Amino acid sequence: KAKQIGEIGYDDIENIFLRGIKENPELHKKISSLYEKVFVDEYQDISPIEYEILFELWKKEKKLFLVGDVKQSIYSFRKADYRI
Repeated sequence: KAKQIGEIGYDDIENIFLRGIKENPELHKKISSLYEKVFVDEYQDISPIEYEILFELWKKEKKLFLVGDVKQSIYSFRKADYRI
């Protein structure tokens, strides 16, 4: 279904959020400081933008623990890419 004027989808929310944390250092710091460690299960189903959000927020200061199984990747229809 095509979006109507004024509607946003999940991908729009992800893009708005990513732009917000890149352009607003205070927002970036506030969100990234919420968690000391980040655990991502089903990592094989992460999309490029989700990857970018994770690593934008936690690439330096936090510890990321990523778990995935390429053979269980099922979300390519929503741009998930097991090669990430």
